[in-house]
Amino acid sequence: MRLTPHVVHSAQQSLNCLGDRELVLRNLAIPLIENLAVARDSFDTIDLSSNTISNLGDGFPPFPRLRTLYLGSNRISTISKGIAHSLPNLHTLILTANRIATVEDLNLTELSRFKHLQVLSIQHNPVANQPHIRRKILQAIPTLTVLNFSKISAKERKSITPVNAISNPKKRKSTATPSQQSDPKRRRSTTSPDSSQLVENTKASPKRAMALSPSEAAAVRARIEAAQTVEEVARIHNAVKNGTIRDILNIITQPQQTQVVKPT
Repeated sequence: MRLTPHVVHSAQQSLNCLGDRELVLRNLAIPLIENLAVARDSFDTIDLSSNTISNLGDGFPPFPRLRTLYLGSNRISTISKGIAHSLPNLHTLILTANRIATVEDLNLTELSRFKHLQVLSIQHNPVANQPHIRRKILQAIPTLTVLNFSKISAKERKSITPVNAISNPKKRKSTATPSQQSDPKRRRSTTSPDSSQLVENTKASPKRAMALSPSEAAAVRARIEAAQTVEEVARIHNAVKNGTIRDILNIITQPQQTQVVKPT
């Protein structure tokens, strides 16, 4: 099905469980991103999961508002130059279960131009099996806080030298003001907000309302991404609103225990 202006206008639009205005275009067999300009940059999230899109980059108009882009379960094999210019404030990019095969196809140079990108998933792509791929991604995109739904620890981040710091050693100096350098608390207060600040449960009761950590927020996004029905998505939304999302996250994040069958 072509992504025509009529399809865009008639698609489901809602306020999702993370408080974002969302345009849902999943599972429509869309082969090409086009005609999104008719949406007039009025959405925080666009869900294009489970289509047949083969390239990421072509077809996106300038959307400064867009922060989350779901593209899981497509046929994406390449990322084109220019996508970061079209989506300058993108925070979350989900590319799970696509066909990106090499680091060159992943186009880390272009992804590094997303100055606000904090959450990225390339799970279940051939490139995810490349040696040292996690380190390469973190070097190229130092703004990431969650990669493949796994939080980046302080220890891991400390062991990574950003690519721009390698090529420009003089730029490794701190950009903080003298007062910020002398006061660690002020320096921390100037850092950009992470995902946990975006998913506070405002509709839950005071006892249950709590902010999710970046890894938990990523897990919620992963669960939404994997949802097969509208009802399943609605259950996740309601769990966030009712303050019971942690119960779902415990099921999602806890490793499954393998049952050992003893021979009789």
